[in-house]
Order: sequence, then C-alpha cells, then structure tokens
Amino acid sequence: MARQSSTALAAALLEAAATSRSLRPSALLEVAAFSAGEKPALRFVLYPGDETSFLRTASAFGLDSATRPVFLESRGGSWFSLVPYRTELERLLVVIAAADQAEGLAEAETLDSERAGVMLGYPACCVKAFQRLAEAGGRWGQALAATAIDARAIDARCNRFAAEWGGIGVMGELFPCSLECEHAKAYGESLYRSTVRLGLHRLALRAKADSLRPVVLSDDGTVSVVAPGKTGSLGFVWNASNR
Repeated sequence: MARQSSTALAAALLEAAATSRSLRPSALLEVAAFSAGEKPALRFVLYPGDETSFLRTASAFGLDSATRPVFLESRGGSWFSLVPYRTELERLLVVIAAADQAEGLAEAETLDSERAGVMLGYPACCVKAFQRLAEAGGRWGQALAATAIDARAIDARCNRFAAEWGGIGVMGELFPCSLECEHAKAYGESLYRSTVRLGLHRLALRAKADSLRPVVLSDDGTVSVVAPGKTGSLGFVWNASNR
C-alpha cells in the first residue's frame, strides 16, 4: 500500500476508533501496523453498535470485513475467554482483512485460536503458547512474569501488561509466549516502527512511555501501574534498536 493511502487508512481507522466506547487503547498500534501493511488483519471485540464506523471505513478502502456475536466469560482478574454459550457479556467480534480473508478469520476466532493467531500475524511460538496462559486464567500475569530472566528489566517490547491497566503499549493484543521471546520483541517493534513511519509520533511516544511504566500484579490478577516513587514488581527497559 502506498504511503499516502496507508496514511489515509490509518487516519480513517483511528477516527473510527475515537468514536468507539469499547475499543481498547492497546489496539491502536495494531491499527497503525495494519494500515502500513505490516499486519495482515485486525480483530476487535466491541460493544454492539461500535462496529459501524469500522465497517464503513473498511468498505471505503476496499477491505474485507466480518462480524459475529460472541460471548465472554470471566476467568478471574483481567482475563476473559470467548465461550460457545450465552453469557451476560455479549459482544461483537469485528474483523478487517484483505479480500476474502475476514470470514475465515472470524470463524477461526471462535473455533481455532491457533489458526486465528497466525492469520493475525502473531509469532507461531506465541500462538502455540496461548493456551497455557488461558489455563492460568486470572493469574496469567504471574505465569507470564515467571518467564522473565530479570523482572526489573524486562524488554518493553514484550510488555503485554500495559494493555490491562488501560495503557497503549507497543505490542498490541499479542500475548507473548515468554517475556524473553525474540519473535514477540520483533512484533512489538514492528508495531512501534509502523506508527512512526506513518508520522503518528505522539501516538508512538505515548505507547513507548506506557510500555516503560512499572506495574504490580495483585493476587487476584489485577494489573496496576506503580505510583510515582514506588517500586513495582515488574520493571521495563527500552531495547528497541537504541531508539
């Protein structure tokens, strides 16, 4: 996609995001990477009604899209799983992709999470490890934190925790297989650099800043930003090509 059309698509999708009540801020860099051609597809889980602007934008740019109702169930903390039965948490799955890809991805999201992860451009190792974190449920954060060599100096490109306190972060919605995974670091850096290339410098800087904020994990799985002057259980450093 040409730079001009990439920038126009990013602007339109981000404008759609601004109208959404339910889009997580962590998805914004994935929007940028998709617009820049670095990510093959997008998927959002939204409140019904929040999809309108996204679908209109997809149509205007000749992209494929699909939606389907889904139901969520809490597994504790910030972890919610898609389940094949009705719950009180009804949402809408929204997929945007290249031609003839959206329906297949929407189906995979509900039937084959590994296939869905691959279609979203996530590293294969991380896709295969997702079930391990899903089984940990609300304590997924502790399970992931246990993979760090140094919990006070985790590479910020692998900071999935920022998404859970409402931050942006640089790795979007990917759950890395390990906080030391080189493929996950490369994925996070690709999202960050796509954002920079599109000229979205303020968004990129905010994502980087959020990725560097230390966090603490509570026993129930809640992820919280550490207050100024306090020491967090998990700290982060920026190792992305010295930039």
